[in-house]
Amino acid sequence: MSPRRKSAEPIRPRLQWVTGLTGLGLVCAAAGVLAVDAFQPDTPPDLVPRRVEVRQSGANYVLAFEVRNRGRETAASVRVEGRTATSRAEAVIDYVPGMGTAYGALVFNDDPRGAEIRISGWSAP
Repeated sequence: MSPRRKSAEPIRPRLQWVTGLTGLGLVCAAAGVLAVDAFQPDTPPDLVPRRVEVRQSGANYVLAFEVRNRGRETAASVRVEGRTATSRAEAVIDYVPGMGTAYGALVFNDDPRGAEIRISGWSAP
């Protein structure tokens, strides 16, 4: 009798296994990040304004600023107010996402390098 061959099972190349395990690892990591984020408590907006730069534009001065939201909830219609000794300026930012940053600018008649900027209010979206 002739020798019988065992039925040959397909041999998976190593690259296919490595690719499959890498994909599985990435899916598990993404699911873990989403699960951790889902169980974080919602915190109210914690808005912090910061001066970015001052530049002259014609006869006026522009004070560029950023508003950072350290809370997890979104703030809408954020009112930013700036004051110097002789003038006042105000801007409204549509929204600042939770844990995000938004940018804007205030226009003054005099040099605002010593200006105080603050958040004067916001609303829930």
